[in-house]
Parts: sequence; structure tokens; C-alpha cells
Amino acid sequence: MRNVLVTSKGQGEMKDSEKFVITHEGALDNAHLMMKHMLSENGWLKIECKAGNRTLSQNSLYWVWIAQITDELNRRNKLDFTTEEIHLRMKHDFLGYDDPKTIGTSQIPAQIKSTAKLSKGDMFAYMERMDMFWAERGVLLVTPDDSVYAQIKAKNEGRN
Repeated sequence: MRNVLVTSKGQGEMKDSEKFVITHEGALDNAHLMMKHMLSENGWLKIECKAGNRTLSQNSLYWVWIAQITDELNRRNKLDFTTEEIHLRMKHDFLGYDDPKTIGTSQIPAQIKSTAKLSKGDMFAYMERMDMFWAERGVLLVTPDDSVYAQIKAKNEGRN
């Protein structure tokens, strides 16, 4: 993946297909120039934009929450759930399942979604559902002011 304008084989020709990871405006400008060139050369262009995956900060806070929920459930109910069991239950309750798939003659049943494949926004939405659910049950999940979750929440509430 590239974040700068590149030519193919030093001959000044552009490839028919390019992928970009754009991390700054200069890279966006270069990608724009390449796309304009590809459009004029080929007459059409397919663009797919995707935001990056959930952040490490979001994932770290998520596992703090899972541990906090596990501890609280075990304390209240005198049980012995593991964090992995609570993680699985939260995904079941708040994230859902991928559609079943057919590969050849094999039927693959619906699989629980993975947090690793979530975008930053999707991870926020998942965590927000958990946060509200547990707050309604008297469990206030730890949320540092400088966390990505708190920052997105503040922005969504117009506090940023």
C-alpha cells in the first residue's frame, strides 16, 4: 500500500490498480492526482474508502471493561465467569453475527462477529451500547477522559 504517487517500472506509466493508506493531506493530494489520471486513461474508476480498524486504545479500554464487568458479575452473583466468557457474551448481545456462508457444498453457520474487524466508529458504537447497558444496571464502566471512547463520545455530544 502506498501513501505517495508512484509510477510503475520507472516508465512513467501508472498501474491499473493502486491501494493507498492516506495519513496526511499530501498523500491525499497525490492519490487524487493518480485517480484523475486513471480516470482519464481508462474512462472509469472504482473507489472504495475505508476508515482504519479500531484503535489499540479502544481495544485496551474494552478489555478493562470486560474485566470490570466480569468482576462485578462474579461478586454480585457469587459466580466464576472468565473474561473470555464475558467477552463472548458481550459480542453475542451487542455485536451480533456474520451471515451464514456457503462454500461449495458446505454450509458454514453464522459466526459471532470479531471486534478485531471493527472500524473505529463501529467499535465506539459497540462500546457505547455496552456502556449504556451496564450503567442502567448500576455498573459505571471506567472511562478515562483522554480515551478514544471519551473523545468520540464528547464529539458526538457536541462537547468538542
